[in-house]
Amino acid sequence: MTDSTVDDSEFADEDWDDSWDEDDDYVFVPEDRGVGRKFAYVGAAFVLIIFLVIGAGGLWLNNQVHPSDTGAEPVTIVIPNDAGLATISRLLEEKGVVSNATIFRYYAKSKDIATVKAGEYDRLHLNDSMDDVISRLNQGPIPPRFSEVTFPEGLWLTETAATAIAAFPEMDGYEFSVALANPDTPRSRYQPEGSAFDGFLFPATYRVEDPDRADEQKLIDQMVKQFDTVGQEIGLDNATAMLEGQAGSREITPYDAVIVASLIEGEANQPGERAKVARVIYNRLSRGMKLELDATVPFALGEKKEELTKSDLDIDSPFNTRKFPGLTPTPINSPGKDSLIAALNPSTEPGSDGWLYYVLIDKDGTHLFTSDYNEFLRAADKARADGVF
Repeated sequence: MTDSTVDDSEFADEDWDDSWDEDDDYVFVPEDRGVGRKFAYVGAAFVLIIFLVIGAGGLWLNNQVHPSDTGAEPVTIVIPNDAGLATISRLLEEKGVVSNATIFRYYAKSKDIATVKAGEYDRLHLNDSMDDVISRLNQGPIPPRFSEVTFPEGLWLTETAATAIAAFPEMDGYEFSVALANPDTPRSRYQPEGSAFDGFLFPATYRVEDPDRADEQKLIDQMVKQFDTVGQEIGLDNATAMLEGQAGSREITPYDAVIVASLIEGEANQPGERAKVARVIYNRLSRGMKLELDATVPFALGEKKEELTKSDLDIDSPFNTRKFPGLTPTPINSPGKDSLIAALNPSTEPGSDGWLYYVLIDKDGTHLFTSDYNEFLRAADKARADGVF
């Protein structure tokens, strides 16, 4: 019994629970700390990578907005009508002004860019700073470049077209005539339906922007619009009331007044004689007389001539006022403002209500106005003898 009995004293120094706890601490705690360190290292590396990516992205983005290698070469872009910010951004990228259209679009939005007007923009550069680009766009386009062309008074439509083409070789005479014949071409408010544009391309100096140097239609529109502006300014709308009784039983319409103005333009050589010529025209109309104006004959002939022959003066045309009574069917040229005013305000000088004749008496263009046919003949003979005509 003694040999088989277990002596508890052998285990007196051993506490199974305590030793298990100690063994448990020794075996597992170091292993937990190793896994934590690994996660910490991975987390730190991940954060570092994120910061590096963000930093690199920030540097890249900043270089897109504020590039350090802006080129010195200037760039000009033309922004079309109704172009939105997306279109403008794409144009800037295509021209190399910005490197990324999407970034510029969002950056411009963040800067509250103003509405960009259509037109030409200069003072931009390759790879430009987006702030500078936005500032330039907010300033608006450069003023359009233009050329000027002057149309003197008294031109025929063919001469008007030739003057335009001489100033702008990009235009074409055939296209000019096509535009005049186009039923969609805006007409003057004083132009009867179906009538030609004779008389309504107002003689003046016009500015033509460089993009329009080949646009015949736009020039014609501009000239007709100017005619209406001047017509309203001088009271052409009230021609009938202003000229009541001037032509007897015939009512003078605004269109008639334009025809009279073109006759004045063709006949008067001295500015002070325009109203006098107008008075003779209205006096003859009121008496049913032929106007007998030499200035209408070249238009009937379709050719401007220095001297008219007897056969020229006998041409069978409604524009030949030596042969047919009344006004010509249309204006014979493009009258200027002074002739239009004279057509509305004929002379009221003493005795002018009886003037029926005038004749050139001086090479400077001075005429004699008279109601006496014999005086007219004597003055004409003298002028021939003096070599005036």
